[in-house]
Amino acid sequence: MYIKNIIVYNTMETKNIPLPLETEEYTIYGATWCKFCVKAKELLDDLMIDYVYHDIDDYGVHEVFDFLKDLTFEKRTIPIVFHKGQFLGGYDSLKEQVDF
Repeated sequence: MYIKNIIVYNTMETKNIPLPLETEEYTIYGATWCKFCVKAKELLDDLMIDYVYHDIDDYGVHEVFDFLKDLTFEKRTIPIVFHKGQFLGGYDSLKEQVDF
């Protein structure tokens, strides 16, 4: 599901920021330059847990933060992790939930 259309800066391209879905085990909003985003992906990969990853640089960092602020209690750091459509937190929250 997509709710917000944005125009990517310095291009005429329009992209839709996707919402996290209940049908997705985990949804991560992150960036390639963020070490904790990379660690979050590696953690789920190592545990063979399905997830959907959205690179916030594809949409605009501030646009993603603004779009998700009501779901994340205005969290403005990455990664932003959702579990089955519900906000979980960042890397530490993810690691705590999947470490068993």
